[in-house]
Amino acid sequence: MNNTATLYQLILSMTKTEKRFFKVQSQQFNRNEQLQYITLFDILDQKVFDKEQLDKKIKNALPKKNISKLTKYLVDNICTSLLLYHKKKIKSIDQYEQLSFVKVLIKKSQFDLARQKLLKLKKEATENEDLLLLLSINEGLVYLNAKCGQLSPKLQKENETYFEESLNYVDLLQLQTRLSFLKYKVLQIIYSKEKNPKLIEASLTQILKKDLEPLRDSLKISVIQYEYYAILSLIYIAIKDKQKNIETLEKIKKITTTPPFKDSLDTKCGIYANLVIFYASDPHSNRYHNTMSEFIDLLNKHPEQKTTYLYWRYIGEIEFYYHHDHINPPDSFFKELDTDLANPNIKMDKHHQHGLLASLATYFFKMNLYTKALDTVLRIHLTDKITLENFFYIETMVIEILCYYETQNIQLAKSKALSLKRKLTKNDAAHPLLKEAASILLRYFNNEKSEQKYLELLAQLFKQEEDYNVNFYDLTILQMWVSRKINA
Repeated sequence: MNNTATLYQLILSMTKTEKRFFKVQSQQFNRNEQLQYITLFDILDQKVFDKEQLDKKIKNALPKKNISKLTKYLVDNICTSLLLYHKKKIKSIDQYEQLSFVKVLIKKSQFDLARQKLLKLKKEATENEDLLLLLSINEGLVYLNAKCGQLSPKLQKENETYFEESLNYVDLLQLQTRLSFLKYKVLQIIYSKEKNPKLIEASLTQILKKDLEPLRDSLKISVIQYEYYAILSLIYIAIKDKQKNIETLEKIKKITTTPPFKDSLDTKCGIYANLVIFYASDPHSNRYHNTMSEFIDLLNKHPEQKTTYLYWRYIGEIEFYYHHDHINPPDSFFKELDTDLANPNIKMDKHHQHGLLASLATYFFKMNLYTKALDTVLRIHLTDKITLENFFYIETMVIEILCYYETQNIQLAKSKALSLKRKLTKNDAAHPLLKEAASILLRYFNNEKSEQKYLELLAQLFKQEEDYNVNFYDLTILQMWVSRKINA
């Protein structure tokens, strides 16, 4: 990506208040460079990126020799502005800045003021359980005591306390490092090329029993408890233990109410998003409704997070109606969803937009609303070119194929099924069972007299899911359709 595109993406990511803050900060200066980089900012502050048009506007408005310099200058100034804007919202930025200021005070021999700053900072860092910051603060306090010359008994006792605290911080940091190691070890196993899910489950269960369970009694502070249970959640998702994962997520939700997570809105929203998805299929819908209500209340209190988590809110609702098909979603739900998807002020990335539409198409298909399901899939294809690498590609292709078949567009269904089969055949990464499913489906379309035979072949294929590490979520729709046909 070139410099103009990078700068454009940075400006596009800014909120209205961030842009206004940047402008106010910039207007404090009147030098020519400042005026020129504001001009560059205004040119790039567009909703659509058209490189040719933007380059033309930039060349007409600014001296050619200055464009490269101004681009770098603007990036630096936007980053500085964002840092200043978020300093009060993200406490760690302000705290580490204060620690740097203490070093300035020490250089100026302002020891009493430096001590006051450090003790105040230590109180905040203790509440936030920032172990690295606490180590640095104690180091500064010991250094200040040393500056007093010969240590009095009081200062010696203070130092002993600081050393003891620091050793405790180091122990906790070692545990934190150990948990980070285990997290990446778990992720390495989950995303490995191993095809046998039983071997993956065995490896993860070994980590659970051998490495994680012995650490359970060492979880003294909230940030370490959070990291521990986050790893457990990863493992339970991978081994498909839904109940234990829900229990773990509820524990994490409780941890996020403690002081270190007071300002960690993103973490809280993430936990609610996960719980909403898991509770959506719960036969007792009270837990889903209560969690969704808490989630929406949280988003309403913090509207700046609404756009980020809008995807998860809608996915949760679609999943709920999918699993509780006796409950009809209100018309207002679909209208609101369409409005938000079309709203240019809601910056939902294409990946999430397409995932949302794919889930909606799946719901429509389950409800036998084949025309609506097809229209929803076509909305994805019309807005962007998706490939086999997209996680919902096979799912949407299968919906499209089956919807054409059910709406009597048999030739289109055959054509699309042949296309899917060829793409899977050429793709070495595609699992053999996925290729076999596409092949059997095509034979079903081409042999009307032997339909039952091919339906049974597909049904047998689905039974192999537990013996292979293949995500048959891709073929959930096909599995549902085959079951309907056999029962009919």
